[in-house]
Amino acid sequence: MTRIIALGSSQPALTAHALYPYRNLFRGKAHEGPYSWGLAMCRPPDEIEHKRRPLQMDEVDLFETIQHWHPEYGLAHIQIAHESRPPGDISPFRYRNWFFSMLGGSSRHARMKEWLQSSIKGDLRWNIPGNTEQELVFHLFLVFLKETCQLGAYDCDHQAVAIALAQTYRNWRQMARDVEEELIPAVLTVTNGRMLMAYCSQDDIGGYRHVQGIHDPCPYCRDHIHREDRENTHPHLDTVLIVGDLQTAPAARGLSPIPRDQVLFYHSNHLEWIPV
Repeated sequence: MTRIIALGSSQPALTAHALYPYRNLFRGKAHEGPYSWGLAMCRPPDEIEHKRRPLQMDEVDLFETIQHWHPEYGLAHIQIAHESRPPGDISPFRYRNWFFSMLGGSSRHARMKEWLQSSIKGDLRWNIPGNTEQELVFHLFLVFLKETCQLGAYDCDHQAVAIALAQTYRNWRQMARDVEEELIPAVLTVTNGRMLMAYCSQDDIGGYRHVQGIHDPCPYCRDHIHREDRENTHPHLDTVLIVGDLQTAPAARGLSPIPRDQVLFYHSNHLEWIPV
């Protein structure tokens, strides 16, 4: 199992309420491990908690962490791994306030890493803590952000960031054509703590669920808030869940597919599709 998850919520205190029906996607059973996993969360007032572990032999439950930390935006990565890796090699990867996670990779990592490193210049090349192809793809994305003056911008041009995300995949794919002709499926997710974006290279490898209010009795409140005056509905809650999985189609999880050549953009309570 290898899975990446991204989330954004207009009401961080209620994030777990919206994601409760999909809580099993944040979990891994002990007998299927061991796992490598990472979790990056952004919560008001712009505090960032980053927790990750290189090898875990028991059960993984990242939903429990979300319950306690109430993230506004978050990225998670869960992977079955039979060898320990340093924390720097586990996504989500971070540079300043940017977090990035990627699903997919080429079959010849050493060659691809050489080519990617040659495409990354200056301080973005020398400040790479890990040693993975996916983190180098992240820094290639940062190069595009820097070229368009979005890297340090507080209020980013969303169109420019979306194009940078798609162009990152296309440049990486162009390099990979020299080592393998077949299409390499990939899902890329990124957040800067103020917005969330996701890009899929093909259909049926990434799915999303947009929760626009909980108008029926809330299952999370029913199971966790044991008060007679508990709030049963959350009509103003707006949350998006994104799941990338190369093995299971989104429809099998009750999710809608993310179409290729469009970037899913989410900010506060606004979801938009940006053609790229």
